[in-house]
Amino acid sequence: MKYGFIALVRMVLFTLVLGTLYLPLQGQKFMQIETYGSPKTKKLFKGAEISYQLKDQDTWHTQTIEDFLVDRNLLVLEDRYVNINDIAALKFQRGFVQGVSASLLWFGIGWSGFALVGTLTDGDPETHYEWSDAIVTATAISSSWLMNKLLGTRKVKIGKRKKLRMLDLTIEPVP
Repeated sequence: MKYGFIALVRMVLFTLVLGTLYLPLQGQKFMQIETYGSPKTKKLFKGAEISYQLKDQDTWHTQTIEDFLVDRNLLVLEDRYVNINDIAALKFQRGFVQGVSASLLWFGIGWSGFALVGTLTDGDPETHYEWSDAIVTATAISSSWLMNKLLGTRKVKIGKRKKLRMLDLTIEPVP
């Protein structure tokens, strides 16, 4: 029994190693935001959703990255090609703020929900849904909305200190 298990583990590991050697990696082409004087970069991969603003335009576009044409500096999006030199700014969602905002929203909904269910099911005629319950709910929901609007996104202006660059790190397999 022990020999069979070891043989099975060896076969699975061998299959995984061979499979990973010949599969193309998804992260070989990407776009990165570089900051002057800093070694840190933010990488954007295929399949990421980006919000961008083009030069000489006030509107924001949000689309998914389909591919990168590195030799032409083109970003392939759902319905268009965009030259990265034409991008004036990018907008990113802040994950922590989104999480706290969602938690506040569900707290407010839960507070009112439990207050209503408790009022309807406890059988005590003296307890009822009060203004204080509505105030807690309204405060939580409005705080959630306000936090999301004020702190939810971060804008990165492309220009003097920030630069977009496309990289292709594809390694051709040895014949």
